[in-house]
Amino acid sequence: ANASVTFLVVATPQSLLDLLDRLYSEGKIDDSGIYNSLYSKLQNYLKALEFGRLKAANNVLAAFIHALMAQSGVHITQEAVDLLIADALWVMDHPQTVVAYLSLLGLTGPYDLMEVYLTILQK
Repeated sequence: ANASVTFLVVATPQSLLDLLDRLYSEGKIDDSGIYNSLYSKLQNYLKALEFGRLKAANNVLAAFIHALMAQSGVHITQEAVDLLIADALWVMDHPQTVVAYLSLLGLTGPYDLMEVYLTILQK
């Protein structure tokens, strides 16, 4: 008998950084300069989130995706690019993960973070 299983993969801002580290350690990113540049972009993304600059954070994440596309098949395997872009897009498309991340950082306030985030994304 055949059975199917469905998995829901959830990406978070921190899991993107963890995935980047893993792919570099596995040799799927073969240039330390490229790795450092991508790592720096994700660090800047996280810093922008920590300061509540959600639109800036998404702009940094978009730059991260463009950098991945430029290195696809050059210094980063296609598989690694696909994984990182899929996770980055998931985070961008699911603001609740960002809101949860901000909450873990203690950045909740008297405002509704989800409402603020969605308003910024619409601009």
